[in-house]
Parts: sequence; C-alpha cells; structure tokens
Amino acid sequence: MTGEWKDNIIRWVLPKAVTCWPLPDEPETVAFLDGPVVLAGLVGEERMLYGDIRKPEEFIKPANERLWNYWTGDYRTFNQPVGFYLRPISQIGDETYTVYFPVRPTK
Repeated sequence: MTGEWKDNIIRWVLPKAVTCWPLPDEPETVAFLDGPVVLAGLVGEERMLYGDIRKPEEFIKPANERLWNYWTGDYRTFNQPVGFYLRPISQIGDETYTVYFPVRPTK
C-alpha cells in the first residue's frame, strides 16, 4: 500500500486455519500448523491419526480451554482411537512432545 497517510486506520484481517505440512520424503507423515504456528502433540511416542490430511478440521479441533484470563490456543484430536492435545510449540515447557504424525485415510 502506497500513498500519503494521516490519521487513517487500516485493519487487515488474515484468516488462519489448521493445516497439515507433510514431510517431503514421507507425504503421509505431517506436522500441524495453526496459521504459521507449529502445533506439538503432548505425547511421548508416535501416534497414528486417521483422516484426510486435506481436511484436518475433521479430526483436530480447538480445545476451547482457558487459563485464567486467556484462551490457551490448544487443540485436541477427536474421532481417533486415542485422543491427545496439541499445543503451540512456543508454549511447550518441560512437557514431552512430538511434532510429526503419520496420518492414514479413515477406514
């Protein structure tokens, strides 16, 4: 945007969504991103997920949990054999986590 600006307010809204980022040599193994933020699974071992990597919203959704006065930004899996939480990697402290998950089509 070019021009002369004075006392103007510009609001720029960029929608974000959870997406899958596959490994180049293993396209069935993916990382999950919330916009540009990597989500880490709070698990100590590899977990197989089932779903369509083009539609991660069908098996990952916001956890809708609050920590005092703010939303956590966590997600959780659903419609899976074993559920777990995903958290923005920048918010991981001493927890055990993994970033890449094998995803297979739903049976």
